[in-house]
Amino acid sequence: MADRTRIAVERRRSEQALTTDLALTRQLRDLSARLLAEGDIQVLFEEILAVAMSIANADGGTLQLLDEPTQQLRFAAIKGLAQELTSQFEEVNASSQSSYGRVLSCGKRTWVDLDVPESQDPDGSLRLHAAHGPHWPMAKHRLPLRQILPI
Repeated sequence: MADRTRIAVERRRSEQALTTDLALTRQLRDLSARLLAEGDIQVLFEEILAVAMSIANADGGTLQLLDEPTQQLRFAAIKGLAQELTSQFEEVNASSQSSYGRVLSCGKRTWVDLDVPESQDPDGSLRLHAAHGPHWPMAKHRLPLRQILPI
């Protein structure tokens, strides 16, 4: 009897995972169709961010683009984040001590420790990030004060 219950639970989890994967695949398919049809680049950026947030189950996020001539990251879309946080990072270069600048300077995914002494955060950007998140999307529990950032 215990084996049947375990098998039924595992089957249900697999079915839920497949349902989630299918929903995410549909979101990406629908996004790609809109990308082909949409003429307004800003709308495209906002759609991309919305799908990425949905996939990550995030309450907020940003889409940043690299300006090749200046080597600066600039926001292309922002959703669900405090103006106090985003205004400090409208343009970021590799010399910035912010998490964005650190990722840009190393050119790869990296861990950034947000819980550092003030002496290691001269512009306050890491403490600003720590004050505004990151949070678990559903439970609203604080994550450890470090964040992984893709490039």
